[in-house]
Amino acid sequence: MTPYAVFIPIQRRTRDHRVIQWWECELTDERGSVRDPLHPFFSLDEARNWATSRGYEVRQG
Repeated sequence: MTPYAVFIPIQRRTRDHRVIQWWECELTDERGSVRDPLHPFFSLDEARNWATSRGYEVRQG
């Protein structure tokens, strides 16, 4: 199995009605899937670079 990463967009509204968006990364390999909500990415390019540097193929989510 090829390890792969899927990025999940997260959006939240602030009290002053602004919208903040970030991505969380779900990593899947032979041991299963894990998602780390404490490691947000505010740029999709940053998230892709992070996952590929760790050997994960990036897939569309």
